Amino acid sequence: MADSVSPSAASHVDGSESETVSPLQSIKDLPPPGEGCPTPLAWQQVLEQYRTDRVESQVDTVDGPIQLWEFGQGEPLYLIGGAAGNGDLFCLLAWLLREDRQTVVVQFPEEIPVAAGQLTSRLGEHFTTLLRERSAVGAPVLATGYGGAITLQTAVQSPQLVGPMMLQGTSPGVQWSTVERLMLGVGRHLPGQLRHLPTWARLAAANHQPWFPPFDPSRWEFLLQNLGQTNTREFARRCAAWRDLGLSDRFHELTQPILIIRTEGEGSPLTKGQEALAQLLPESKTEWMHSSGQFPHVTHPHRIVKLIKDFLLRAQ
Repeated sequence: MADSVSPSAASHVDGSESETVSPLQSIKDLPPPGEGCPTPLAWQQVLEQYRTDRVESQVDTVDGPIQLWEFGQGEPLYLIGGAAGNGDLFCLLAWLLREDRQTVVVQFPEEIPVAAGQLTSRLGEHFTTLLRERSAVGAPVLATGYGGAITLQTAVQSPQLVGPMMLQGTSPGVQWSTVERLMLGVGRHLPGQLRHLPTWARLAAANHQPWFPPFDPSRWEFLLQNLGQTNTREFARRCAAWRDLGLSDRFHELTQPILIIRTEGEGSPLTKGQEALAQLLPESKTEWMHSSGQFPHVTHPHRIVKLIKDFLLRAQ
């Protein structure tokens, strides 16, 4: 399934091979990345520095706090991930943007006591609360997977708050197959984390590992470990909530620039959903990232950062 219902490595930030940097060298001494060859920077160092330097805060809601991780400098860019994984998956992207943008990872509270059909609307209300509290009128958003559904929901509810949107691997709804719906139904009653499910790692590898750089498996292991720590019940609820936003008749109200980022390996349900989204948003622009899989911010962060910069420049 998309967004890691059957979820989805290299030493360097980008997938190209280049000379490694000594672990003793401070990554703060390295120059900011350019548009040419990727800086030969070990991803493990980036993650460590990201965890050390990010500023963590929260915004309270009736369902619990929204966790925020801020990193870098400049105008804010809000990042919302999919149904699985946490904000560490954005560390490479945040690092590459650190001189141009302050990235703000948004992580919503879990176990919200509403029916699955109301969950996306509720999370949209929470994102609205966050943007209002931070006076973030017209804030740009990069969202992946189910995070894009939350972003679209918020944009319809509060169009003045959400600015340019970059939606990767998302759609206004996903028509899961009968087997997938059965899996989600069972998953909503299972305790523990995704990594505890017997076939989860095998399915994740089949869906996502082919897109990772082959010369160092560690980056793939990073993704697998991160996704595997996701609460199974919460993951199943969010995927079920993604089935249909019921907002298609209001998408014509959206006037902000919208970039739809598509990748290989997205699967039939998500492919249909993204094609429908492009038709419902005729003023949107679609970009393809070949050979990157559903986690381009992990597999090929330099490429998606270039898309982000170009799009935001045009959207000014």
